[in-house]
Amino acid sequence: MLIYLDSKDLNSLADNSISVETINRFNDFLLDHDAKLVYSFIHIDEMTRPLYSEGQSNVMSRCNYLENLPHVWINISSLKKDELDVAFIQYSQGEYCKPIDPFVRSYIDTLVDVSREVRNYYRSKSLSEMIWDQMYGQKLNGFDLVAHHKVLFDRYEDLIRKDRETIQRFPNVLTATKELLYDKVVQGLTGGRINSHHELDGEDIRLSFAKYLYKNPAVCPSRRLSFEIFHVLIRDTRTKPRPSDVVGDFNHIEALPYVDVFTTDRTISHYVKAYDDIVSSKFDSPTYSPKTYKNIKEVLDKLERTSVRHHAQTY
Repeated sequence: MLIYLDSKDLNSLADNSISVETINRFNDFLLDHDAKLVYSFIHIDEMTRPLYSEGQSNVMSRCNYLENLPHVWINISSLKKDELDVAFIQYSQGEYCKPIDPFVRSYIDTLVDVSREVRNYYRSKSLSEMIWDQMYGQKLNGFDLVAHHKVLFDRYEDLIRKDRETIQRFPNVLTATKELLYDKVVQGLTGGRINSHHELDGEDIRLSFAKYLYKNPAVCPSRRLSFEIFHVLIRDTRTKPRPSDVVGDFNHIEALPYVDVFTTDRTISHYVKAYDDIVSSKFDSPTYSPKTYKNIKEVLDKLERTSVRHHAQTY
């Protein structure tokens, strides 16, 4: 069983800010179900922000605590691109599109633009050592985390504005969303790591592949889920975008198709339910709401009851 917790839930475990009973129950649950926590670079990004403003704080003790729990890393940095490239190669060769394996060995493998030599050097280091060296290097290079996040959020708001303007040019929202998906897929394959410039049955194969993806949401599940949830937000003009969306929630959501348990806030849970209503009800796609929970306690309360019922049914 793979469990992806929201950063606030991971921090509550590491800081002992939830009841001792809940922590003990959770540790027992991990052991009894041979479960592993799934970490991403977004967890570390959110967890280490106090280092940039408050000094060391309790970040290093958090890292040490989490590293001692059974865990695996998921490479969100390139997940959507890897899904797209692998599925496109299989599609263009007439093969069945099989899912990718997004899990990696270490935190260092979740980062982009890191040389092989650096990766090999840090694989023997602890998580806290990697984080400290990363932060120290960023400070030496004048990296401003707050300014960086502001740039990302400004781009995010601009993308929302442009997509909302684009939607207005189509006869209805569903047609607009479909055409935007086609466009994003073609853009994602243009100038990338693979040769995508040829035709299939007289049509640009990139567009043919985009149409295939639209009808088969399970082929590139993270890309489709994050795309649809982003456009649920776009259609929800009453909800104002949050800075946590762009570096946080909309990155975390990419892990959902690859895990068994996922905790998140009420807003994202609402968007996941909307995905199930819009996409899963129309196409052959997994539903994600059943494995989405609001916190650790809800995970334990629901899954422990399920385990008890299953155990009773075996006798």
